Amino acid sequence: MTDHRASRSSAHRGVHRAARRAPSGWRVRALAALVLLLALGSAGTLASWNDTATVQTGAIRSGSMDLQVAAVASPNGATTWSAVGTGAGLDATSITASGLAPGETVAFPLSFRNVGDPPLDYAATVRTGASWTYVGATISVRVGTGAATNSAAGTYPRTGTCSGPLQGTATTVTTTDTVVLAPRRLAGGGAVETLCVVVGMLGDATNANQGKTGTIRLDVTGTQAVS
Repeated sequence: MTDHRASRSSAHRGVHRAARRAPSGWRVRALAALVLLLALGSAGTLASWNDTATVQTGAIRSGSMDLQVAAVASPNGATTWSAVGTGAGLDATSITASGLAPGETVAFPLSFRNVGDPPLDYAATVRTGASWTYVGATISVRVGTGAATNSAAGTYPRTGTCSGPLQGTATTVTTTDTVVLAPRRLAGGGAVETLCVVVGMLGDATNANQGKTGTIRLDVTGTQAVS
């Protein structure tokens, strides 16, 4: 005799197991949505748009610095500048004296121009030049501001000085570079300053210095101002 209750129980358990195995419709839809979101999120991480903009500037040009020198103005008032370009010099033949005696001085103008871009500080040293035949400490140099002025022709003893303050003290010319002008500021763009150079023979120059000669060398150095 067949046990109908057992058969029904077995069938009921099979239906429940099938129900557990087969996901419902809302679960299928939720799972599909989750997969889609994960896919989109993964794609967003991998794709990163970008752009590069290049900026090309105009020319960047360096400036220059050129300290020029003039020893005398031309008759029409124009100044002829020398020492043009870096490392150049001036043959200042207008700075000369003859028949100089102990205690006499003569003064000469000397102008400086900065045609460079930055301001500069310029200073000067003095030493013997070519064909120096003087004996001992004999010739002195001093620099001042303002115009160079000299006593009238035929005056004895001759006296040369500057209309403005003198800088430092008189420096004896030797074979060693000696500071004769402390640093002075000169603006760029063509600024000009005229100084005064006083050359003299010391009052205690010995008798051995009669009939001697020599040239004087001034080394003027311009250095870019730092502040």
